[in-house]
Amino acid sequence: MTNEPQEKTTGASPLSAEASTPARLYGALGDGKDHFKVDQTNAAALDEILPGMRLIVPDNRACLRRMVATAADLGIRQYIDLGSGLPDQPPNLHEVAQRTVKDARFIYVDNDPMVCTHGRALLQGGGVTMIEADARDIDALYRTYELLSVIETGRPVCVVLGAILHFFTDDEVKQVMEALDDFLAPGSLLLVTHATSDQPHYQPEQVQAARLAYEEQTGARLYLRSVQQIADLVLPGCVPLRPGLVTTAAWHPDYEYGPAQIPPAPYFMAVAAQVRHDVENRQYFLLDAARKAEQ
Repeated sequence: MTNEPQEKTTGASPLSAEASTPARLYGALGDGKDHFKVDQTNAAALDEILPGMRLIVPDNRACLRRMVATAADLGIRQYIDLGSGLPDQPPNLHEVAQRTVKDARFIYVDNDPMVCTHGRALLQGGGVTMIEADARDIDALYRTYELLSVIETGRPVCVVLGAILHFFTDDEVKQVMEALDDFLAPGSLLLVTHATSDQPHYQPEQVQAARLAYEEQTGARLYLRSVQQIADLVLPGCVPLRPGLVTTAAWHPDYEYGPAQIPPAPYFMAVAAQVRHDVENRQYFLLDAARKAEQ
């Protein structure tokens, strides 16, 4: 993908010169290379409305790297990144995990066909794959042969929900969390970063203006939530690891993958939580169902 579109389309398609997509705008707000001039323009406009917006992506990426490194230190060997976007910013999360757990298996999941096509071309090395699927439909995802040929559902899995749940309604978040609770084995980890409306450094009018501008730029609805609302949706049935639900910059900033050179961005909250429950090992049942679906 180049920095200039090769053709025009309408709406917010991946090749549109008129609008951004969340994945491309996310890259433009950080150090990504796979976006267009319109995304750079929109990122600059957001940063003007809410100064410091360009810090969000580097801060969020750094936090997720620290979280995945922590999961690897705990010995987790299986990872699923839901709504991953393009894995185009080394070290990518699978690289972080595999530095500690050499044979870690990592699945990136995104519902954007262009992101998946380009992502598959970027991914090199064993134990890593990318699946085109909707993170809202965990039941369908867990019945795909692509996932079940890689993930052993009876063993702990680290599920990354990085900067994605704020695109879901409350009901959709609850459905995702309930479905994950059904499928994840005890000892699994959920890694969550989420945009928050609790912004002590800005006026509510600024936060609202930035949200509306983002929605107009991308066509995607953005659900900013208070810290308490995030906790109520994400943490029931889970046991948070220290330091609990905090800003991304405050989540173990001194860890090995800490972003010493990145100023903190106060827009996202972060939490790592352990799933503790009894779960039926449906590996063979689900694998058989997926094989039949492929026929």
